[in-house]
Amino acid sequence: MHAAIVLALVCGLGACGAALPPPQSSGQQNLTNIEQIQTAIQNTLAAKQHLHGTAYCPTTVPALTGETFSCVVAIAGHRPAIFTVTEVNSSGDVTYAGSPG
Repeated sequence: MHAAIVLALVCGLGACGAALPPPQSSGQQNLTNIEQIQTAIQNTLAAKQHLHGTAYCPTTVPALTGETFSCVVAIAGHRPAIFTVTEVNSSGDVTYAGSPG
């Protein structure tokens, strides 16, 4: 009976096959230099902390001045490092800050 209540709640919240409409395109440009940002974060971590890892940033980020997003760096034998990236302009120039976890 308890499982039936949980199932009813989940279905009531729209998780039982309800289709969501596709996202609408706003015509907004996205950053095209995500790979370069990931590489820069990896290089900074290696140079300043002597740690080598792989950075993972969102693949789609709107190109908006002031926009922020996070990148996670997987480092063998360490907790992941989180870097906050801030867009300086819509041309893809960014600043970032973070440290190993």
